[in-house]
Amino acid sequence: MNPRRALTPIAIALVFAACAPPPHPAAATTLQLERETAWGACAQTIDADWVNCVVAHLSMRQKAAQMVWPNSFADYTARDMPAWRKLTRTVTRDEVGGIIMSVGSPLEFASKVNDLQTLSDLPLLISADFETGAGFRVRGGYFLPNGIDLGGAVNFPPSMALGATGDTALAYLDGWVTAREGRALGVQMNFAPVLDVNNNPANPVISVRSFGADPAAVARLGAAYVRGVQNGGMIATGKHFPGHGDTGTNSRLARATR
Repeated sequence: MNPRRALTPIAIALVFAACAPPPHPAAATTLQLERETAWGACAQTIDADWVNCVVAHLSMRQKAAQMVWPNSFADYTARDMPAWRKLTRTVTRDEVGGIIMSVGSPLEFASKVNDLQTLSDLPLLISADFETGAGFRVRGGYFLPNGIDLGGAVNFPPSMALGATGDTALAYLDGWVTAREGRALGVQMNFAPVLDVNNNPANPVISVRSFGADPAAVARLGAAYVRGVQNGGMIATGKHFPGHGDTGTNSRLARATR
């Protein structure tokens, strides 16, 4: 059994990124050779035991780096551009645990994720904000000069539309489709669902991103969405805490004062 494939999303979440044996480059550094030797001792173990074995061989700095996830746009970036060089340094030198991927077309998104995974000694935990489906971030591009629409991932109606239906089966399907498309793009973690109760009409942040103003309904639909995401093979993230539903201030633009 391939131990890397055997990892469950829960195991990945607990260690922030699963640590598989690295590739064997032609010119491996001394540090890489030391890792290969250490990880060789874990080759016969699987699942959580394998993860724990590998993590035990990481230095304190490497463990701390696994908790750092820089953000990256998913658009095309040439290899000689400063943005790409900076991003690759965080992967190869700083050994970050994951990348938060943002806006890009499906092909650009998947290509960048694949390149970063190839560069990393430790498998990266890729996350994205797919509140209304993978199409929330992965939109279709256009082929020029013909203007041909290249298509994109599914972009569902906002959560309040699901709240209006009250249908947990639809919420589950929303989460499941999002997870299947996201996994095809190389994403393991979804920053959704929004579980804020939208009980302040003056709220400038959540609005239709919430399932509604009824706490019981929000909990019921949110739980169904989470089950769909998890059964689709992806980690779900309930947000926000302590909550944006009952605020008249956009926390991204203003800071509360006493």
